[in-house]
Amino acid sequence: NISPNITLDESLANFSQSTRVEGMFDPAVFSLGNYKAVLLRIVELFSKADLCEASSAVYKLLLPIYEREAEHLAIAAAYQNMHEMFFRIGKDDRRMLGNYYRVACYGKPFGKEDGVEYVYKERLLARLADVCERLVGIFEQSFGAGKVVIWRESGEVDRAKLPCASDDSIAVLQITFAKPYFENESVPRTTFFSKSFNVQKFMFETPFSKKRSKAHAESLSDQWKFKTILTVDGYFPSIRTRLRVARKEQIELTPIEACCEILEKQTRRIANEVTQCENAKLSSQEIDVMHYKSLMGVLQGTLLLQVQAGPKAIAEEFLVEPDEGSERNQAALLQMKKQYHSLLASLEEALHLSVKHLVQQRSSELMQELQTAFGDLEDFLRPLVKLE
Repeated sequence: NISPNITLDESLANFSQSTRVEGMFDPAVFSLGNYKAVLLRIVELFSKADLCEASSAVYKLLLPIYEREAEHLAIAAAYQNMHEMFFRIGKDDRRMLGNYYRVACYGKPFGKEDGVEYVYKERLLARLADVCERLVGIFEQSFGAGKVVIWRESGEVDRAKLPCASDDSIAVLQITFAKPYFENESVPRTTFFSKSFNVQKFMFETPFSKKRSKAHAESLSDQWKFKTILTVDGYFPSIRTRLRVARKEQIELTPIEACCEILEKQTRRIANEVTQCENAKLSSQEIDVMHYKSLMGVLQGTLLLQVQAGPKAIAEEFLVEPDEGSERNQAALLQMKKQYHSLLASLEEALHLSVKHLVQQRSSELMQELQTAFGDLEDFLRPLVKLE
């Protein structure tokens, strides 16, 4: 099954007499030739959308027909097309498959949609401001100019504070960037394609402080976080640009748990960059430089930039004088120590991989700076992250 949406979206299809196109969906005239033409068109569209793996799945339906009908040239063309597609993504698997935004609708103008949440898929380069402007324009066509307001806060909404509470003619949109969410899935998603295809769960985060009214705390020890997990009533990519949120779950993370996630993300990002460099079948020096520049950017951001949520700052906050007052904190401290071991291992591997590139680029000074920063971080963490 290429996509679970095939059965979910059957109700959207209308194959009545008025919508038939040249007998394409007419059971009386639908032929094997029409069937092959439809599948080839799907392959073409998947290829244009950079969904090469999905094209391969469609070819699995076509190739048995070609073989049975002894269509040797069609078989050759199919394998040639797959060769070109997979060679392209083999060199660089990073593709522009889109971003996602959670959109909540509030106000009387929405009617039955008041309070309903959707996840929209937008093109990858669309900024949050662009998405807000586009959706406001769309809804103003129905509700009137100046009648659609963007609610800028991403947390839980107090409806009494919304503009629509005092004016029934106002429609309010709350738009938040959301990421695909894959935790607790039985089969790990390890490729760029698998993380972008048949996606049903999404997540967005809302930082908050229990000591002040603002979202961002003054210290890491007071930076709490809500993780909101949304499950939609279908799967992306879809023939629909938005899918309705069918289920919503919220998880509260303590400051140390939130920082564990930061370390995990840093480790995963470094590991992903290393994998990209190692697995890419590089055909030119230009592509080689592109991959290593990306890796170097991650290394510099982790080792050289001293920010509030950097590896050393987190360790200073939670490991120098650890708070073991509860079982939850003890578990989080153990997890943090394990995460530091993984981070150091990933950094060491990335530095080893970067040596050759930096020597070629005559950047020995930068290499020395990175190695020194890594050594300093390792020396600082060594007495703090010993595992029992």
